[in-house]
Amino acid sequence: MIELSVKLEGEQQLSRRLLKIPNDIGDFKRPLFRIGAEVRGAIDTNFSSRGALFGERWKPRKDTKPHPILEKTTSMRRNFKQKLGPDYLEIFNPTPYFKYHQSNKPRKKLPRRVMMKLDRDRKIFIQKTFQQHVLDAMRGK
Repeated sequence: MIELSVKLEGEQQLSRRLLKIPNDIGDFKRPLFRIGAEVRGAIDTNFSSRGALFGERWKPRKDTKPHPILEKTTSMRRNFKQKLGPDYLEIFNPTPYFKYHQSNKPRKKLPRRVMMKLDRDRKIFIQKTFQQHVLDAMRGK
């Protein structure tokens, strides 16, 4: 929850603008859309770098298959989706075996291959996007 409290003396036009700010700040669709695009772009970059973007380079496969790891059909890489609402963003992959690769549970055979993560750069991007959203609302953009 964001709370903004302002006490003004004089300047009626500024007062009217500040009364409108809560409505503008509460509309998160634009910043959430930008964040979704950034996170999905990072996921794609992570696939291209075979896990290096998130600092957890994927272990090489033990067989000699010609296709890149997790990309035989591209269904894993191309199946990241997002649901966007007025106050939420959900990024997910409905591919049934996604959870087994992404999971941090102990394993014996299937190596962990992190595809989706909010790393430091994405966290900073999210923070700056919301800060810009608040500034834009205050400026009436």
